Amino acid sequence: MYKLSSLRLAYTTSTGKRHLVIKDLHKKYGKFVRTGPNMLSVNSPSAVSQIYTQANCMDKSDAYVLGREKSIGLFFIPEREKHNQRKKSWAPAFSPSALAAYQPPIERRAKALQACIERRMDPVKKSVDVSECLQHWAYDLMGDVVFSGSNRLELMQEGDPGKIVRATQLATMGFEILGEVPWLFDIMWHLPATDDLHAFERRAGEMMTVRRLDNQGPYNDIAGHLLGERSPHPIHLTDGELAVDGCFAITAGSDSTASVMAFLVYFLTCNPDKLGRLRKELEDAFPEGKPMTHSTLSALPYLNAVVDESLRLGTPFPGLPRVVPRGGIIIDGVKVPAGTIISVPAYTQQTSAENFSPNPEEFIPERWISSEYETNLETVELIAQQAPSVVSAAISPSKNCAIHARISS
Repeated sequence: MYKLSSLRLAYTTSTGKRHLVIKDLHKKYGKFVRTGPNMLSVNSPSAVSQIYTQANCMDKSDAYVLGREKSIGLFFIPEREKHNQRKKSWAPAFSPSALAAYQPPIERRAKALQACIERRMDPVKKSVDVSECLQHWAYDLMGDVVFSGSNRLELMQEGDPGKIVRATQLATMGFEILGEVPWLFDIMWHLPATDDLHAFERRAGEMMTVRRLDNQGPYNDIAGHLLGERSPHPIHLTDGELAVDGCFAITAGSDSTASVMAFLVYFLTCNPDKLGRLRKELEDAFPEGKPMTHSTLSALPYLNAVVDESLRLGTPFPGLPRVVPRGGIIIDGVKVPAGTIISVPAYTQQTSAENFSPNPEEFIPERWISSEYETNLETVELIAQQAPSVVSAAISPSKNCAIHARISS
């Protein structure tokens, strides 16, 4: 069925089980699996560098062409050269110095998250929807990182009357499903389900306008780089492009970070021995009264192992489709013809005994810091390669936020 029509994979995606189905298909048919008339899933870590690395990366497939949208954001530019040119305005926003400059809002919002959890705690049931708290925290945080003082997002305080979280979740679902049948993308933008997303995009555009007119800076935020404030040769983007990029920066960073953090909390709750070991590492590193610093946090081995393991098992990224260029490519001795839409299934790779052994589907942070476990570094690279820059930047600080919010307590 998969080789006859892409609609089958679109349906599978709509069930939320695409990652499991593709893993089963690889288990049954081997390394190369046809998932559509012209689509190929390659379960091989050696394919990562050929498909995704900067020097040799391929153009994105039509899954990124969002119908007739007038303004296109960085993530949705399929052509490699155009994408790389546009990316120049983004790159400085994720340099080590830029990431370090985001530390104050991370610390401030982490403390606000702790207060939010305590405030929303049901006094009778002694329970709280941590997932919702994390979603609201992530949007507030990314609003600060993107727009600094021009951020108007306060979901932890005000809730989500604009249904921002739900709107972006529905849009992501639509993007994933219709990405398998991109000729249907135009339909999505006319569905009522996207109204709230368009409203948030307009809101992001308004915040970008306020940020551009603000003369109180300079600010350490992503908007400053998109506006070209620090570049001698800025790339001039239209108001529409700035709005889309601002909206994407917030939603991509928020959804991905909140998802990873929710998995982290879940895994630690289910594994009290791991939680105890992490707690001890934190208490030893930060005795009462000692301030938390980025350098100390990033050097804590078990903390980093916990986050890496949460990313491995709960990574929010699917296999990103690319188009094989003229002349075709050879992967593990197999010729893949030009024009084929190809991807590497991240979840399959990250839960494979070939790459993570033993017990690849279990939460074992020790596998990242102990020689007793086998870890395939090419597969680790797959996680980084598949994450857009803004998502990678957001996930990295989430290690710090987990501490400051005292999720381990």
